[in-house]
Amino acid sequence: MNAKEYVETIVEPMAARYLAHPGEMDLAFAVCILAFHFVEYGAKDGKFGSKTDLEAKLRSFGPEFEIVHAVATAAKHTTINDKKQQHVGLHVEDAKLSNAAAFSDGAYFSDGTSWADMPEAIQVKTPDGKFSDITFVLPQLLKNLKSLVR
Repeated sequence: MNAKEYVETIVEPMAARYLAHPGEMDLAFAVCILAFHFVEYGAKDGKFGSKTDLEAKLRSFGPEFEIVHAVATAAKHTTINDKKQQHVGLHVEDAKLSNAAAFSDGAYFSDGTSWADMPEAIQVKTPDGKFSDITFVLPQLLKNLKSLVR
């Protein structure tokens, strides 16, 4: 399976399942793990250089890849201890069921709250104190992945 097939047959369908059920922690963790592992398929294809090169390319699009990487790592290892990662100290407990982001750019109020009538979503608080809504982060990352495999 090449990177394009991986995105189309594995990542996109799981993303659609999560986005249809944005309050499901298991789907949020699963799709972050799958989306992060795109780098394995991309590096195997040889079009993007090494895994490190591809990770750097994905980070250049914005913070989405790093957030998904952090969630995937914390889901698997409970805590990020690798000093090379941006979100060292993130714990799996830093992901929680909350209301979706308050604003259309994916932002929450500074204390991590949102409007009470927003739908449920999985929120991640990174060690720098920022809050991210996986329902906002994931489509942005998926758009970036798809732009690479066209």
